[in-house]
Amino acid sequence: MPKALGFTILKICFIYMLLTLLHIIITIPLLEYGIHYALHSINNVKHKQHHIEYFKQENSVERYLLVIIPPVYLLDYHLIALGLFQYWLVHTMIHFYPNFLPKMIVQHHITHHKYPDYNFAVSNPYIDSVFHTQKR
Repeated sequence: MPKALGFTILKICFIYMLLTLLHIIITIPLLEYGIHYALHSINNVKHKQHHIEYFKQENSVERYLLVIIPPVYLLDYHLIALGLFQYWLVHTMIHFYPNFLPKMIVQHHITHHKYPDYNFAVSNPYIDSVFHTQKR
């Protein structure tokens, strides 16, 4: 392989990895925030049930996402599938295995359950700072 071609492939791989990282730390949290905010704005029944279950200490795993993620991935929407899985994993761990996550992330979401008009971000709380919806 010519050196120039090898260098070009390396640059393409680096750019792809950088874009994927930006997707994970910016795009996914923005979409997560927007969807969560919308669920509260339209007073979604299923989401409201999640909040009720939290206070009754009857949390359940969001199984519908486990049904959605594989087809999204198989349709070649890999980064969207990654974002859905990131949300599902962090949210599930917050409610069932909080000791495996940084306390800041867990506390941020628990505060959302106490004050549902705040802290809409789940996996990356900094987004709430950007939109002035963070409650400490």
